Amino acid sequence: MREYTINILRKRAILDFFEVINFLEKKNIRYWLDYGTLLGAARNSDLIPWDGEFDISIWNSDLPDLLE
Repeated sequence: MREYTINILRKRAILDFFEVINFLEKKNIRYWLDYGTLLGAARNSDLIPWDGEFDISIWNSDLPDLLE
């Protein structure tokens, strides 16, 4: 049961991750992947399977546009 729950939560997290990316792109906010998310993308061309979160950074100057 636990593995099944984790898979559902991970799939939901991935969908949410792409929703955030689409939102940032729609508002023309510059972003980049950071930390484990960047490592997985660079090393595996994929997410790190055991990484439990997604790391995205933006420029401080884009923060007002994000908060609108």
